[in-house]
Amino acid sequence: MRIATTLMLGAALLAGASADAQETRNVPAVPPRPGLAVAAAQPVSSPAAPAVPAATKPDAAKDDDSKHQLELGHMRTLVDPKAHKAVGTIPVGGDLEAGAVDGAGHAWVNVENKNEIVAIDVANWKLARRFPAGNGVYNLAMTHDGRLIATNKRGQSVSIFDPKTGKELAHLPTKRKIVHGAVVTPDDKYAFISVEGIGSEPGTVEVIDLAAMKTVATIDVGSQAAGIDFWKNEAPKP
Repeated sequence: MRIATTLMLGAALLAGASADAQETRNVPAVPPRPGLAVAAAQPVSSPAAPAVPAATKPDAAKDDDSKHQLELGHMRTLVDPKAHKAVGTIPVGGDLEAGAVDGAGHAWVNVENKNEIVAIDVANWKLARRFPAGNGVYNLAMTHDGRLIATNKRGQSVSIFDPKTGKELAHLPTKRKIVHGAVVTPDDKYAFISVEGIGSEPGTVEVIDLAAMKTVATIDVGSQAAGIDFWKNEAPKP
């Protein structure tokens, strides 16, 4: 059975279509990965949560199944979500944008202006080490088997790392420039990469086969495609 995929991209939803529909839109077939079509997103309301005082310019958050880490300016801050308070900070230095966690006590954060990735020991809340990354490394995503996906905003490419060693396993050029977001499917089969494009160019979602570690499809979307997230898999409608 083919599975339809729905992604959240910026302020829109990218809804899965059938493989046949994918082929009619001149997008290469990627069984069981279907094509994508754009649909408007509806706002979701939720109860207000207590605010946690933080440093300037908090940018993103990741949940490691027990605590949240927030990137704050040139620091990483550990937040206790139940007590609604910050419990520790680590000076990292540089421009931080995104982070990734493995759920086993490790976190990684990009340093965009230094082209490096920093490893954090969450259990002891200390900076473990740094390793070099691509030009303008921007967003990170982690697979369940421990590979780290990194978008290179200025490098027009995506890198796949072994984060334990810092070794780059694959370096994949993208169709357009200004590579932005990354998200991995729950089964670790695919990574979806959003690319903003320049000027009047459309944005792009690029599909990476994580077993082969190569790009297998690109889909044009709205311009300046930015943050991307995975919503759900579902059986396609007849």
